[in-house]
Amino acid sequence: MSVTGYVLPDAWGKDFEVAGVLIADDRERELVVGNVAEHPALLDLCRRKVTATGWLAARDGRLLFTVRDFAVVDGAG
Repeated sequence: MSVTGYVLPDAWGKDFEVAGVLIADDRERELVVGNVAEHPALLDLCRRKVTATGWLAARDGRLLFTVRDFAVVDGAG
């Protein structure tokens, strides 16, 4: 599946750095990125708009998104 939305922090490390992210899509769903270790660049893209493809599953009452690939679409730098 493909989604477009904003990358937002979802977890923080011991020094308050972003350690996990979610993608808030245009349908107002919060898709938790379950494989952020495979895509660490997402941690630096908070508040940026991206298009991502991958697989969606429900776990523990949350939507877990396994990202295959992504691209920044907001043009900000």
